[in-house]
Amino acid sequence: MGEVGPRVARLLESRSIELVEPDDRAVLGYWEKARRALADAGLEGASREGAFERAYQAGFLVATAVLHSRGYRVRGSAAGHHYVVFYALGEFGAEASARLADELNDLRGLRHEALYEAIPVTEAQDVERMVTAATELFELGKEMISRVRPEPTERLPEE
Repeated sequence: MGEVGPRVARLLESRSIELVEPDDRAVLGYWEKARRALADAGLEGASREGAFERAYQAGFLVATAVLHSRGYRVRGSAAGHHYVVFYALGEFGAEASARLADELNDLRGLRHEALYEAIPVTEAQDVERMVTAATELFELGKEMISRVRPEPTERLPEE
């Protein structure tokens, strides 16, 4: 697990995340689900809201895989668990992951609108922004996982 940085320390203290034993099968499982979600986002005929949601899900699942590879998981009772996953992610890859974590948390607000507003508000550029962030996270996520779990990294399918 290594030294705990300020983001993770804050989340551990607030009991938003907890320590777990990293499981390579779970890391690979989250990764594979993320890969399928990103593929779904590009399916012909998908609505903008559907494409956005699937790309968002891909990003969330990659971030979950990264957390799990580091020995953390969001507590089931944690409020705002998507925020927690992205916030924690910002600690594991220096400046690039912090920037991407902030971008994903910004996009989280658009996801809320896409899912819960009666009138769809998702624009084509929102979908493009989400797909770009998720795609970038695949590359960065693989790098972050490989630093602590080289064995599953070799078996991660390409996005």
